Amino acid sequence: MSDDYLFDPRAPPDPQVQALERALAKFRVRETAKLPRVARIGRRTWLAAAAVVAAAATLLVVVNRHPRWAGVKVGATAVALDDVEGAVTVDGDRIVCDAGGHARLRVGDIGWLTLEEKTRVRVVAGCDRGDGAEGEGSYRVDLERGTVSARIFAAPRLFWLGTPSAIAVDLGCVYRTTVDDEGHATLAVTRGRVSFESDGRRVYVPAGASCRAWPGFGPGTPAWDDSSAELLAAVVRHDEARVRGDAGAARRALEELLAATLTADCERPRDSLTLWHLLDPHGEPEPDLRADVYDRLRELCPPPSNVTRERCLAGDADALAALASWREKLEDDCW
Repeated sequence: MSDDYLFDPRAPPDPQVQALERALAKFRVRETAKLPRVARIGRRTWLAAAAVVAAAATLLVVVNRHPRWAGVKVGATAVALDDVEGAVTVDGDRIVCDAGGHARLRVGDIGWLTLEEKTRVRVVAGCDRGDGAEGEGSYRVDLERGTVSARIFAAPRLFWLGTPSAIAVDLGCVYRTTVDDEGHATLAVTRGRVSFESDGRRVYVPAGASCRAWPGFGPGTPAWDDSSAELLAAVVRHDEARVRGDAGAARRALEELLAATLTADCERPRDSLTLWHLLDPHGEPEPDLRADVYDRLRELCPPPSNVTRERCLAGDADALAALASWREKLEDDCW
């Protein structure tokens, strides 16, 4: 018996198969017979359920991946949203996390940004790497409001986080930045270090330290998070007085700050981080106060042999070079 006829109606009929078909004909289900109503409803229900599952899967992809956003590029590499939760929207080059919304922004292959609720960021195409030109493979995201945690592991100055007050330039680190409704920015570093920059001023914030910045003023004075309460309060009063333009209040706060570093139970070479930044003419412009800062800083951590009092207090390019040399020693010995 040939089985070709079973699979190809055009094949020559096989007599034995035809005889078998005639014998079983009385058991054939008529084509006009209807399926039971329950079976028909079940099939429709299954199709509807399948459609719902497919729609849910599609919605999940849209919510969690934002296809409109995945193709947007910053610098040379794509930036994409991952792990979206709650109320998160993409409006052009902005990502907005409303109340209850959280998201993670993948920055090429160099790290991530975690966006907390009530946060708004804008992605900027590339960033100035210091030579006036946009660097290949560089990234910049502006934090307009809310809180962002950054985990960046790359060469220095490849990622910039802009704020209304200053720009956090990544030097290979993990940090958290918050911008309030008035544009004040607070930077706290947990690993590595960040250069907090504005109008030519660079504040170095290493792991374990924090710094605040103000619109139109830029970054203030960094301090270690575990510094004494007296020193931290004096830093805040000094910076706020400088922002207000109150020279008298700034002087009093600086005197309190210096006194706090002299207290026996909190005298630490590490607090040279705060004092070194006050030697910058941007940090404390009054020459006599900077002289007091120099004397106290020298006691905590003496400068290299080529860094003199005169060079540090000159307030010119040579002073900046001297301070940079001293900072390298401080980073190795004290920070």
